[in-house]
Amino acid sequence: MPKQEDRCSFCGRGRSQVALLISGMNGFICNECAEQADMIVKETFQKKRQAADSLGFSKETLPRP
Repeated sequence: MPKQEDRCSFCGRGRSQVALLISGMNGFICNECAEQADMIVKETFQKKRQAADSLGFSKETLPRP
């Protein structure tokens, strides 16, 4: 019985269908899914950083003594 081809745990593409298949302890991720995950992480942290940097008001509308 031939061994089944390793597949990306996220999209299901086989090793022969992707440029790179990274193996982990419990699964695999292809280069395309890894790139998409990287973009999601960067966008999420950028939004959180922007929210933390925002004071909720602008300097122009801040009352002056």
